[in-house]
Amino acid sequence: MKIKGKNIGLIFILGLLFMHFYAPRFITEIQNPIIKTIRNLKGVKQNTELTAVFPEGKLWTYKSEDHLKLNVFYNPTALDSVKGHIILVHGIRGDMNFLEPNIRYFSSLGYTTYTVDLRAHGKSAGQYCTFGVKEKQDLSNLIDYLVEVEHLDLENLGIWAQSLGGAVALQSLAVDKRIQWGIVESTFSEFNTVVNDYFQLYLGFSNVNFSNYLVKRAGSISSFNPDEAKPIKACRKITQPVLMIHGTEDDRINISNGKRNFQSLASKNKSFFEVKGANHVNVWQVGNAHLKNEINVFLKMVGEEITEKQ
Repeated sequence: MKIKGKNIGLIFILGLLFMHFYAPRFITEIQNPIIKTIRNLKGVKQNTELTAVFPEGKLWTYKSEDHLKLNVFYNPTALDSVKGHIILVHGIRGDMNFLEPNIRYFSSLGYTTYTVDLRAHGKSAGQYCTFGVKEKQDLSNLIDYLVEVEHLDLENLGIWAQSLGGAVALQSLAVDKRIQWGIVESTFSEFNTVVNDYFQLYLGFSNVNFSNYLVKRAGSISSFNPDEAKPIKACRKITQPVLMIHGTEDDRINISNGKRNFQSLASKNKSFFEVKGANHVNVWQVGNAHLKNEINVFLKMVGEEITEKQ
C-alpha cells in the first residue's frame, strides 16, 4: 500500500509538471514533435509547392523585428492590367501551399498576390505562434520589404485571411493603414476563449480557469502577452472596408466569434456574409458562386472607393 501510494503521488507530481511545463506548448509550439507525429499518422495532406504550380511566381524572404527569416510567395496577375494587390494568410499549422486555389482565383480577377508563411509555419523560421501579437508586425515588415527592397507600388493593397490568419489580419488592419481593406474568414474574437472552446471540442470538457492558466503559461513560454491577442479589440480601431465571412456550422470557431468582431468594427463600410451549412474548412466549396459573387462585389466597391479618393 505504501509503494502504491508513493506511485500515485509520483504520477500526480509528474502530471502537474507536465501541465505546467509541456502542455502549454501544444497551444503555441507549431513545430511540436508530438503534434507533428500525430498529423503524420493521420496522413495530413501535403500540398504541392507553389513554385511548381505557378512558374511565373517568385519566392522571397524578409526579416522580422526579432530577426527571423520569413517567406512570402509573389504571383503576378493573370490579366494584362493590375487591379490591386492582396496579402494572403493561412490558418493555424497550415502554410502558403494550402492557398493555391485562392492565389489562382484572385489572379484571375486581376490581383497580384503575396502569400506568406507565418512565423514558425511552413518554411519560415521560428518555433512559436503568438496569434497575431508578433505576426502583425511581421506583415508590416513585409510591406516595408515590398516597398523598399522590391520597389513595388502597392496601390489598392488588401488582405485576405482565414482562421488564425484572420486574427492576424484584423490586428494588422488596426495598426497598419497601408492595408486598405480586408476579407476575413472564420476567425476568433479572443485567444483565451477559443482555446477553451477547443478543449470542449477535442477533449469533451472545458474549464475556463484551467484553460486560462494554460494560455498564460503558453504566453510566458512563447514570450508574448495573450491579453493582446484579441481581434475584437483590434476591430474597434479598424476604419478600412472589411468583408467578414463565416460558416454557420463552424464547430471549431463558432460563428458568434465573427459576429462579435463584425459588430465591433469601427469601419462604416463593412459587410457580413454567412455561408449556410459551411464548417470551418469548406467555406469556399459550400459558398461557391454565391461567395465569389460577394467577394467580387466587395472588391469592385473598394476599388471604386480608392479611385475616388485619388
